Amino acid sequence: MTKVKQHSISQFLVLRTAITLLTIIVIWIAIVLNSYHYALDDTAAHYLFYDAEQLAENHLAQPYIDDFKIVTKNINDLPAWIIDLWQQQQLELNEVSLLQHNRDDVYILPYSTNTTPIFVVHYFAQAESLSLLPWLALIAGILTVVIIVININSAKKIITETLKLHATVHDKKIRTFYFDEFDTVAIQLRSIRAKEQDAQQKERLLSAFLSHEVRTPLSQINHCLSLFAQQDDLPLAALPIIDQLSHAHKNLTTSSDAILALWQLEECHLHEVNLTTYLKNWQTNLANKGVCIVLKMSIKTLKIKTYKPLLNLMLEQISRNYQHYANGDLQVTLCETGITFTNTTNKDITQKGNGLGFMIINQACKQLNWHYNVTQQADMFTVRLTFNY
Repeated sequence: MTKVKQHSISQFLVLRTAITLLTIIVIWIAIVLNSYHYALDDTAAHYLFYDAEQLAENHLAQPYIDDFKIVTKNINDLPAWIIDLWQQQQLELNEVSLLQHNRDDVYILPYSTNTTPIFVVHYFAQAESLSLLPWLALIAGILTVVIIVININSAKKIITETLKLHATVHDKKIRTFYFDEFDTVAIQLRSIRAKEQDAQQKERLLSAFLSHEVRTPLSQINHCLSLFAQQDDLPLAALPIIDQLSHAHKNLTTSSDAILALWQLEECHLHEVNLTTYLKNWQTNLANKGVCIVLKMSIKTLKIKTYKPLLNLMLEQISRNYQHYANGDLQVTLCETGITFTNTTNKDITQKGNGLGFMIINQACKQLNWHYNVTQQADMFTVRLTFNY
């Protein structure tokens, strides 16, 4: 595989900017050269004084007259309208005057160094003197095209590399990037992903280990209870003990299933549960224990896929928190999007828990792909569980 030469993204952008600026400079120099050729700025004065000095030093025969200029000491060699201006003292000595006459731009210089004045006249046809507006329009158009092309190419390159980087996050394919900064990020992302996969693998192994270590003794207890059930000669005094052991085994199995599900929950474990009926039963069970729950339902029936042991575990943690820290009734509101638990806090209780119950609820919501939120305003405490269908 051919190794791609990598570049710094800062160098990439600097190079594009330099190309743009260089293009501006080249075009501007071209415009300036053409403009100077037609003497559209102060360079005209340089050539006027140059011609006057040439004549003053006798390097130029006088009068010098052609289609473009007149250099003479004799005022009568000048056009009548320039003579009139001179006689009317509208032309200053050693000052360049620019006038328009018969569609010509005429530069006039009366030059004198305490001797007879030398008159220098330069003619430029206005039709041949280019306006800067077309040039400026041209440079604006060229620069717009250049900048658009450079920006589009730069944007395409950066977008392509960004998409490659995004793809690297979601697959295992190793890519080489044009920008070394992107390559550094990709290496870090691959490292983070490898660590996450390693952590997930360890969690699965731990979950499998805990499942084995917990379920094995539970299976042994269940087997023993089955053997007891097959015995006909057990003493009557042992029957309540066996019944109590069986009940404890059932509770322990349910709790173990919920705790193990906090680590790993398979899709096959999810089953449809009628929440309206489920919450009514939960309300009745807690009422038998002296816990008052006010149940509000905006719908008659709501069925949702969930894992009963986890749901039992969450409701148990909420009821325990309510019994320890709340006053009044526990308001439970069920709607299509979730369940809301609301109660007033007991201000007389200063000792607070360590938050283990809500840590369990939060982890259970993650496994069920639900959303969990706790808010407290004044003495009102609210827990919101939002479903994710």
